[in-house]
Amino acid sequence: MRERDVTALDLAALCVLTGTLTTVVFYRYGVDNHIAELPILMRAIDPAYLANDFYTNATAGPGPRFLYARFVACFATLETLPYVIFALTWIANVSIAAITAVSARWWFGGSGLAGGSAAALVMSVSTFRLGFAPAIYVSQLLSSRAAAPFALLAIFAALARRPIPAALCAGAAALIHPTFGLETGVIALAICALGEFVHDHDRPAGGSRGISFGAAVALFGGIGVVAAWPELSGERIDGAEFLAIETLFRHPHHSLLSEQATRDVLRAGIFGLGSIVALWLADRVVGVPRTQTVVGLCLAIGLLVGATFGALLFEAIPDRTLALARPLRLLYLLKWWGLVLVGGLLAATWQQCGTARVRIAISLGTAAFLALVARPSAGTALCLGLASAAVLGLWLPRPDGTGRLATRTAALALAAAMLAQLFFGERMLPVSWLERTARLRPALTLDTLPGDEADIARAARSLTPSHAVFVTPPDTGVFRMVAERATVVDFKAFPFGDTAMVEWRERLRRCYGDTSKSGFRASRQLAARYRATAPETLADRGCDYGATFAVIERETKTALPLLAENASYAIVALP
Repeated sequence: MRERDVTALDLAALCVLTGTLTTVVFYRYGVDNHIAELPILMRAIDPAYLANDFYTNATAGPGPRFLYARFVACFATLETLPYVIFALTWIANVSIAAITAVSARWWFGGSGLAGGSAAALVMSVSTFRLGFAPAIYVSQLLSSRAAAPFALLAIFAALARRPIPAALCAGAAALIHPTFGLETGVIALAICALGEFVHDHDRPAGGSRGISFGAAVALFGGIGVVAAWPELSGERIDGAEFLAIETLFRHPHHSLLSEQATRDVLRAGIFGLGSIVALWLADRVVGVPRTQTVVGLCLAIGLLVGATFGALLFEAIPDRTLALARPLRLLYLLKWWGLVLVGGLLAATWQQCGTARVRIAISLGTAAFLALVARPSAGTALCLGLASAAVLGLWLPRPDGTGRLATRTAALALAAAMLAQLFFGERMLPVSWLERTARLRPALTLDTLPGDEADIARAARSLTPSHAVFVTPPDTGVFRMVAERATVVDFKAFPFGDTAMVEWRERLRRCYGDTSKSGFRASRQLAARYRATAPETLADRGCDYGATFAVIERETKTALPLLAENASYAIVALP
């Protein structure tokens, strides 16, 4: 029996702490990808929201975010959307921490310290960009990130050879984000099948396992049909046109390996290799069962090879199915699995291996691995430092538990204090303290978003009628949400419906001109072209879509009536 370990209750407190830390430090609302998702949620909550806005109307019907929007709208009956989003983000982060801790604890033979170490790493470290995002934790709740806890739980259930729970969790992920959930389900069921194949046969498997696996396949298939229905029920355009607009023009960074930064590709390769080495060391040093190691190794290699081969295949043979599958997205699962292995291995080595040389070697190897693949930041240092201190505080007390209750209480108190200062700090704390802790109070609502774009949008909301339609720069997607006014089009808010994306592309051409570039480069070129266009010309282009106002650069010379201006932007009335 081990001299000391981190108990299940300790892990629960640690998960609350790390989930809270991550949510408060990294939280972002109303910016980036929220530009595309929040209008969909707002329309699901209020059918009259922006009734004359092209993007909001185009995404109101069946589509990949249809069920997710209805799911969030149910909670919005209890509280306003910004606080629902924050609460769901916090729940998602605590859930990811808990799933990580349980997975590492199980993989490393019941080591609570391994579970705590893995949770601290997963909830703090940001790695390469390939995949959904550099980090596993949720800094901004999106349909893809809301599905993540269910997807990770499905992978754990599959590793534990529980096909029905794996199918249910993957099915839940598919209802929230169809393609990610369906891919995860296929991977999870494949892991279950592989686990049965390589498992030792000292105890006969019997027919019940085959029945369970068949039931899991049938269950997941049924849920998958429901999840895919919104996507399959809409009108479809030619495959070549779909690829030209959705993949090659708007989202090349999601599918094309050639669009990725070389350093991120190298980091991904190093990460995959490090994960495989961690599996081998766990087998040799810690004593993880060989059959279990084989399954884990196949998962790591399969995710790495699947992502690489799928991306290369798409570049050679562009295909709609591969475009929707987003092979590079598999690297999100690899990131999680690799951090579970590395964090768990480090802790299990210190806990179970008595050789100082091995402990030091594993520690130095972990530090070198993180130095190569991690993206350093002040937030990462803060979260990792506090989480690591909590893990050590829970593990170091004597076997009788002296000091454990104090550490557990301190962890929960710190989590509560961070949430309290976020929601009540401006009323309770002195100005000097608020200035020093500004990073720990991210914007929670659209009304508190900083910046000139949000400021001019608030002016538009107060100075223009609710039915107004705006022509805006293509890179100012925040305007629509803060102003609560319709816009003709913007680059960020992409409607995934087939016919809607054709209309979106045509509106871009009409308002901003054509471009031979793609992705972020296209967005920058169109924005520069818009800023060089005379407002009178914008009036001609926007009249086809009922535009009555325009947002222009403050320095732009025009004879059109001026309604408002700030340091960067101005609002003019169109004839």
